[in-house]
Amino acid sequence: MFPKLIKHVSYTQIRLEQKFVGRNVELIIDRLRCVGCGICSRVCPQDAISIGPKVTSYGKEKQFDEKLIDNSIDEDKCVFCGTCSILCPFDALHLFKDGKKVEPAENTLVTKQAIPKLEIQYLPMTRINQTAMVYWEGEIKTNFEFPTSEKEFHQHYINKCPGDCRKCLKICPNEAISFLPAENAWKSKKIIEIDNTKCIKCRACSIVCPQSIFEVKWTKIHFLGPVNECFWTPLVNKLLKVNSSLTGQKELS
Repeated sequence: MFPKLIKHVSYTQIRLEQKFVGRNVELIIDRLRCVGCGICSRVCPQDAISIGPKVTSYGKEKQFDEKLIDNSIDEDKCVFCGTCSILCPFDALHLFKDGKKVEPAENTLVTKQAIPKLEIQYLPMTRINQTAMVYWEGEIKTNFEFPTSEKEFHQHYINKCPGDCRKCLKICPNEAISFLPAENAWKSKKIIEIDNTKCIKCRACSIVCPQSIFEVKWTKIHFLGPVNECFWTPLVNKLLKVNSSLTGQKELS
C-alpha cells in the first residue's frame, strides 16, 4: 500500500522514509554528528522532533553515553519540509528526495524565500572535530544560587553541582565550560566559568543540565535577502526564546 511510511532507528541514525508511487523522501538524523543543541526541535513547524536527556555520541568516539541527549522524530507529524536540516548548525539532519540529498540552498523553503539565506560563520569545534555553522548572536549566564554558609555550600557542591554530573562538560562541543575547585568557587561566588571566546551559545548545556543552571538566549539571527515573513517570523520567534527548557519557554523582552 502507498504511501508507505517506514522508521528505522539505530545507534548511529534515525531514518524516516515516506514511499510514494514513483517517489521517495527521507529525513535522517545523524546521531554521530548531533550535539544535542535542540534547534531542530525548536524550529520544527509540526513539533515532530523531540529532544531530551538520554544519549549522545561524538564523531569518532562512537560511544553511547546514556546520560546525555537524544532526538526522536514523530513519524505521524513530520511532513519532510526540511526546516530542521536547513537550520541545524552541525549538519546532523539530512533531507533526501529519490535518493538525492537536498542541500539547504536547494530546499523549496529557501528557493521560495520562506527561509532566507543564512549569513554563516564556520567555526571549528575542538571537542567533536566538527565545524559549527553559526548564524546567530547570543548570551549565556548561570543562575546558581549560593547557600549562605560555606559548610552548606560544600555539601551542595558535592551533592548537586557539579558533584558527579559534569554533563555540561561532556556535551559542550567546544570545551567552553570549566568548573572552579570548591574553595575557589566559594570565594568567588562562582562555580562555573564560561569562555565566551569559545562558547557559541548553542544551548546544549542548558538542555542537559538537571539543575537548570544555564540560561541561553539568542539576540539576533543573521540572514541575507528577501524573505516571506509569514513563515520566517514565527521561526525567528522560536529561536529567540530563552532556553530555560524546551517547554514552557518565555519570550524575550
